[in-house]
Amino acid sequence: MGETTPSKLKFSVTAPSGATKVVALMAALVLIREGIWLFWNSSGINIFFGIMEIILAGILIIVLNIVDFGVPFFKKLFLWWIILILGILVLMFEIFASGYNILTAASTGFLLGGLLVVIAAILELVASKQKMKASQIVALFGAAYTIFEIILLFLTSSTSPLFTQNIYHGILGIIFVALLLISMQKKIDLKIKYEWWVVLIIGFVLFSWVGSGIGGTIILISFILMLLAY
Repeated sequence: MGETTPSKLKFSVTAPSGATKVVALMAALVLIREGIWLFWNSSGINIFFGIMEIILAGILIIVLNIVDFGVPFFKKLFLWWIILILGILVLMFEIFASGYNILTAASTGFLLGGLLVVIAAILELVASKQKMKASQIVALFGAAYTIFEIILLFLTSSTSPLFTQNIYHGILGIIFVALLLISMQKKIDLKIKYEWWVVLIIGFVLFSWVGSGIGGTIILISFILMLLAY
């Protein structure tokens, strides 16, 4: 009788392909950073939230098939609604960890991981229907979130010792968001074109000086997608 060869565990790591997977991978890395920070710099229930964020990051990486364990079932989990559910769960944990206060620049900084997961889910949903490039869709999300942060700056400026600085940063944000949106319009003959270096500069300015910088970070991610031709 022949001997049966024991099955070996298959394990491989592959680079993500497609804009959705690239954004989701960045989201997973942000979640790991957030989770570790909460675990070591918080107390009580926030430590639990930190552990859950790390677990959700691991689930996300498995769903993306970046780490292949040789289980065909995992490859079937890459669906937009599964990614969206993960994103909503992450946002819930982030809001809980911020003390339910998402109307300050410091607290909105906790939302980056969840926002990126939700953006990845939307990119996957509209992948076959979109008329815009994925990088443009992500840039629009970044612009929208920057507008939200600008509104927060104006609303909280009257009670902030940094009144003048906040107003200045808010106006600066409005100018650069407007430049980004105008550069996307083909009907407007503006010398500033929607190109990688323009998106890089706008993203850097918004990241450095407007609110928590989350909107600028998302725009910088769109810059990375542009370099990858997505």
